[in-house]
Amino acid sequence: MKSKREHEVALIITGDGKGGVKAVRANREELDKLTQQQEKGKKKTEQYGKAHKNAEKDISGFGKVVQRGAQLVTAAAAATTAALTAMYNSRSRAVEESVNQAQALGISSEAFMGQAYAASFLGIETQKYGDILRDTTVRVQEFAAMGTGAAADFFEIMKVDVQELAKLKPDELMRRIGDEITDLNQNQRIMFLDQLGSQDAVLLGNIITQLDQMESEARAIGVALSDVDAQMLADSVAGLTRMEGVATGAANQISVGLAPNLKIFSAED
Repeated sequence: MKSKREHEVALIITGDGKGGVKAVRANREELDKLTQQQEKGKKKTEQYGKAHKNAEKDISGFGKVVQRGAQLVTAAAAATTAALTAMYNSRSRAVEESVNQAQALGISSEAFMGQAYAASFLGIETQKYGDILRDTTVRVQEFAAMGTGAAADFFEIMKVDVQELAKLKPDELMRRIGDEITDLNQNQRIMFLDQLGSQDAVLLGNIITQLDQMESEARAIGVALSDVDAQMLADSVAGLTRMEGVATGAANQISVGLAPNLKIFSAED
């Protein structure tokens, strides 16, 4: 292959002096243009290479943003679902406990929840209030059957018909006792409540005369549910447990399905 200078000499030989000079100049200009074009092409190639690398970084970064966004959305949805589920779970199980207590005592769920609501202002929990109703009923029936027992003083001093009280349901009995001791002072109330329903019943001294009003308030604000609604909510506890299992399974399947698509964005730069 001829060098650049040899090529120029060949052109001089094939033409006259002027034509050769022009040819040499033209050839140099073309060579310079070609060199410039090559340099531009090289720079564009380098720029394209850098742009390609930057694009790869951008895609990788975008992928990580998408992946992080998906994680945040999933976490937020999971947190909201968990909060709602926990609230529903807590309330439905509380209602279930009230329904079970009411059924064991032979009274309506609505009446039990209304009185338990009143008792809650004194720090008495649902189960403890159920125990108070049970103990009081037993002591009244004991005196009605044998004429003796812890409740003897109440009936003898207050001149209350024990046979009449013995026929009442536990919630009705508590209202009747409240009516009977309305005019007594606090010390007398505590004494009779202790005899009628054990030490726990003493805590009722401040509200037992207001059970009717407190039960009405509980119904008005939706704390005391109707027997039908309470039973429906209590029955939902088993369904809730199954629903939690289904939700967990669905979340697992979604995670498994997303894993291959998100994996491509997890590579290191």
